[in-house]
Amino acid sequence: MEANGSDGAVNALETEGLSKEYVGGWNKRIRLLALDALTLKVEQGQIFGFLGPNGAGKSTAIKLLLGLISPTAGSGRLFGVSIHDKQARERVGFLPEDPSFCTYLKADEFLELCGKVLHMDRAQRKQRIAETLEMVGLSNKAGTKIAEFSRGMLQRIGLAQALLNMPSLVLLDEPLNGLDPYGRKELKAILQAQKAQGKTVFFSSHILSDVQEMCDQVGILNRGRLVACGRLKELLPPKTVRLQAQTLDMASMSRLEPFSASITREHSHWTIQLLDASKKDEACGILRSQNNQAIEVVSAAESLEEYFFRKIEENNQERGFGAPTEPVSASTTQQASVP
Repeated sequence: MEANGSDGAVNALETEGLSKEYVGGWNKRIRLLALDALTLKVEQGQIFGFLGPNGAGKSTAIKLLLGLISPTAGSGRLFGVSIHDKQARERVGFLPEDPSFCTYLKADEFLELCGKVLHMDRAQRKQRIAETLEMVGLSNKAGTKIAEFSRGMLQRIGLAQALLNMPSLVLLDEPLNGLDPYGRKELKAILQAQKAQGKTVFFSSHILSDVQEMCDQVGILNRGRLVACGRLKELLPPKTVRLQAQTLDMASMSRLEPFSASITREHSHWTIQLLDASKKDEACGILRSQNNQAIEVVSAAESLEEYFFRKIEENNQERGFGAPTEPVSASTTQQASVP
């Protein structure tokens, strides 16, 4: 049965209890649960940020979705098609975290090869190579060997191959790595343009400020488990609200005091710090009853970075772990690393 998004469309990506366990050692007693029962749904037309410390299982999840490795348990679908079916990947573009290139090829030659692998006809290849090189800012490097590319240029040519077949879903593993501030700005604009075209973007990143700026939804992994997931506006509601008004009499002050942390006079205006953000409308009504012409409302929301560290620390405490590193091996005497 296909799971649908809020508008009735098939979800771009979904998993149900998706897990991956690695077994090693001469006696097969070392067990590493790299991904633990991941259940996730991403609607079409969204930019989804996949977050977590190093070794949390992000790359493992992406590899499972692409059929590069097989799950130990659970299931996944891309546009309603099982991840075990190669047809599921026909509408997907992918950029791995550390891509390897045929460095002796020129940029356009590399994309020509990618186009042939994707079964694009000659005319389509020519058109899309020119378009994607222009899109990622490498038009003037089409005839340059990839061996001469900087780290940032390698990220750009990698993104070009991911977008070459005009995918409906773009999976990107740490795409902002190696980019300077200008490069990050340009890449974010490219991804936002993909969303504007109705495409879905799913990417992992450690640059939380960029994720907060770009994403509609985020999911946070810690030691293989999804510890938080949802729309940013729901995960990061206003934490505190501060109101400023020109006038405030004693009667209004008495009405505001029960849900105010402080009420202070600052030069030409009064500042009211609310204890409960949900009381904002009631407080504004009290202030407007005094004919205040303008009431400034300042909301201070928890940042994604603050939320991220709080959820990771809470999850580590619940599970009895210390600082987040690699997922813990089931063996009490040995520990494996995440592939």
